Amino acid sequence: MKIVSWNVNGLRSLKKKIGVIITELEADVACFQETKITKELMTEELAIVDGYRSYFSYSRARAGYSGVVIYCRRGLQPEHATDSLITKLDSEDDLSFSLPADTLKCLDNEGRTLIAQFRLQDEGKEKSLLTLINLYCPCVTGETEGRELFRLQFLQTLEERIKQLQKISYVIVLGDINISHKVIDSCDPGDTEEFLSQPHRQWLDKMLTPGPGALIDTYRVLHPCTKYAYTCWNTKLNARQTNFGTRIDYILLDGRLREHLKSAEVMAKYMGSDHCPVQAEITNINVKPSVKPPPLCSSYRFKAKQQKLTMFMTNANKKSHDDMFNSIPLSETGTNPPEKKRKPVKNQSLANFLIKEKNEVKQENESQEEPLSQSQLSDSSQSDSVIGGEKSQSQEWSKLFSKKSAPKCLTHQETCVLQTVKKVGKNKGKKFYSCARPVGLANDKQARCSYFLWADEVSYNLKFENLFCKMCM
Repeated sequence: MKIVSWNVNGLRSLKKKIGVIITELEADVACFQETKITKELMTEELAIVDGYRSYFSYSRARAGYSGVVIYCRRGLQPEHATDSLITKLDSEDDLSFSLPADTLKCLDNEGRTLIAQFRLQDEGKEKSLLTLINLYCPCVTGETEGRELFRLQFLQTLEERIKQLQKISYVIVLGDINISHKVIDSCDPGDTEEFLSQPHRQWLDKMLTPGPGALIDTYRVLHPCTKYAYTCWNTKLNARQTNFGTRIDYILLDGRLREHLKSAEVMAKYMGSDHCPVQAEITNINVKPSVKPPPLCSSYRFKAKQQKLTMFMTNANKKSHDDMFNSIPLSETGTNPPEKKRKPVKNQSLANFLIKEKNEVKQENESQEEPLSQSQLSDSSQSDSVIGGEKSQSQEWSKLFSKKSAPKCLTHQETCVLQTVKKVGKNKGKKFYSCARPVGLANDKQARCSYFLWADEVSYNLKFENLFCKMCM
């Protein structure tokens, strides 16, 4: 069974059809995150893929936000599927959580989870079920610092759900976990002690610590020392060009299935999103496909929609051409109120009007033909100087309000790019200039340099740079 996970950053933004992508990825089970699609805007082209069945989880909190999907090959049809982290899969499933019900509902409302459970037909195995959890875990950035508690509560609930499922099933947890586990998984970890002490990172470390119920990081088990194996890059900074990224996408396998792990790869060359796909293959796992898909399957929805449309078309009442025109009301004569009589205007001759206009023009021309006095000539020259002064003032004002040219960074002498501070704080919304090159390691001369300048300081800085360049010549 080959499993692929990929944060697509919007299903509808993909340049290729979803069926083509799944074929290129050679996936038996394809799990995508951040679909950014609503149930109302779901199309048959996205939901129905030849040879596969799909299961979607939509955000109920915000439209066009979050969302995950699983595409399963028809021969691997799950027995149960749910778009909830806190809902029972079957009668054997035991649910108990630490957080109150209203908090759990809030955590479960953003379309971040999709669970599919498969029946195994292998005899002699410890468990007869395999449960796959597709996740888009919450992320905390400068813009969402207040969401740290939400993230930790989500991870706590996820851990409890995994432990519950492991009692009756093998478990695979995958998706955009939004946590770089070790220093090796981040391009810029900063202080190591502070990096490793973060609560969300300690949570992942606990989940991967060997012991009963532990998960294994499929990629790191097979590639323990591989550096720069990143799965996510900041596209606004062109960071993928310099491979300045993080590894936050995982396929975590139940430790009891370690011997079944054949391969695990980071598909860094596959483009189409700010993330790249990750892949893992497990062998000697035989799934017994369910006779009929679980109710969450998308095929039910579009099948019902098609039948409803057919019934509508066959039962529609057709109006005749004559009935259509008979339904249009005819206007009645004599209903408009009588027009008011206009006051009579004294007739004017067109010739009289033209003669009057001609006389006025003639008088004006005669007044212009009078010779100019010396004082008038002097006044004229003064007027010219005033006009010239006005033009120069106009040019100065134009310079003042014209768009300022972008400065050049001192390291590469290349035109900078204008950016806006998005981090919450006193400088939020303020504009600044920085090097236009893609971000990279500090010692990479081909990457972005440390040049920084507030946009409102450009005029002063340009004078300084010109002086600096002359001194260097």
